[in-house]
Amino acid sequence: MIVPLQHILILAGILFVLGLACTMVWRMNVIMMLIGIEIMLNAAMLAFVARPTAGGRPTARFSP
Repeated sequence: MIVPLQHILILAGILFVLGLACTMVWRMNVIMMLIGIEIMLNAAMLAFVARPTAGGRPTARFSP
């Protein structure tokens, strides 16, 4: 089963917002801030990986 690109990008957006909220809410706790930043980076990586694989051919190159 192939997951549509829009679903993956929506998931990446939700993860990014959750990571941003975690970073903003837990300003005094450094560990929670780092976890929030890690969630944001994972969301960005998910969006970058989803784009090339959406064309049906998973490659290491980014196609325009």
